[in-house]
Amino acid sequence: MSGLFGGGSDRAAREQLELQRQANAREDARLKKQEEQLAVEKAEEAKRLMAQANARRRGGARSLLSTERVDSEVGLPELPLMRQL
Repeated sequence: MSGLFGGGSDRAAREQLELQRQANAREDARLKKQEEQLAVEKAEEAKRLMAQANARRRGGARSLLSTERVDSEVGLPELPLMRQL
């Protein structure tokens, strides 16, 4: 009678339990790999943002040293349209 309700086979239950453990192990491995990939992406994003911030900081000094910089004593160059007004 226990065969009707599935209670008679310990071997089937152990096999099912082992399959579930294997599936859990695969899922854990997949999640770990996904977390590692996310960490790498976050590190790359942080590097990119730091590079942008550094470039902005250096950009100010670079423009001050530029040969094309407007001379402070002469002032801004006048545009042709500004002369007509």
